[in-house]
Amino acid sequence: MNTNIFVRKVPKMVGFPGSKINLGLQVLRKRSDGYHDLRGLFIPLEFSDVLEIVRSDSFHFTYTGQQLSGDSNSNLVVRAYHLLQESFGIAPVSIHLHKVIPEGSGLGAGSADGTKTLLMLNELCDLQLEVQKLFDLALQLGSDCPFFLTNEVKKVEGRGEQIAPFRNPISGCHILVIVSKIKVSTNDAFSWITPVESVDCTSIVAATNYTIWQQQIMNDFEKAVFEKRPELKEIKQWHYENGAVYASMTGSGCAVYGIYETPPRKRLNSCFCWAGRIV
Repeated sequence: MNTNIFVRKVPKMVGFPGSKINLGLQVLRKRSDGYHDLRGLFIPLEFSDVLEIVRSDSFHFTYTGQQLSGDSNSNLVVRAYHLLQESFGIAPVSIHLHKVIPEGSGLGAGSADGTKTLLMLNELCDLQLEVQKLFDLALQLGSDCPFFLTNEVKKVEGRGEQIAPFRNPISGCHILVIVSKIKVSTNDAFSWITPVESVDCTSIVAATNYTIWQQQIMNDFEKAVFEKRPELKEIKQWHYENGAVYASMTGSGCAVYGIYETPPRKRLNSCFCWAGRIV
């Protein structure tokens, strides 16, 4: 096996790992491997962190912006580098992450950061990894990571390994994402719910009837999380009062988004907000 692979002459690369929302998120069952089988639509957002990778004499990881918790060795950016280094002997790099998206929001930004690191190092080191190999590596990093290999709407099932293209049902709509300061850990969120086999809610989005969406396209974490963190339920209601046609918590985290047919009239000043348009 070659060691210290670094054949590209480009001294550094800059990338913009994005984020996503879930339109419907069903927790169907707990698997024998400890994961859960899920189902939902993942819709990418143009709301991103900034990642810079530079050739270096030794490996370094630094970050600025939003606070990150835990040991840096557990960060998916660092884990992605070590995964490729151990597998292919890539040379050392210095990685800087400017964290724009708050940690633990349920927007998948940590997964996007790790996946973008894989993609950038694959190009920078000219590994020429095939799509399936990148998919397998991304899945090793985390369940949400394979989705971020492409910037497309996907129906995601299983623990994240079953991914299929899907028509974007909210293309052209406006979105307002509100990230509460009230944090919800993924482990807590799963411990608060009981998985239930249920009808595929993604079949409902074909008819863009937002009244039906409000009644039938659900995030299965919401009921339990709203009971424990009622402030998040209040944010969802605020979206509707602000003119949203559909609102939901995303993932198991503390972000609640609203879908709007026209730009939202106002933002919630007490929380971190991001507004954009779905392409």
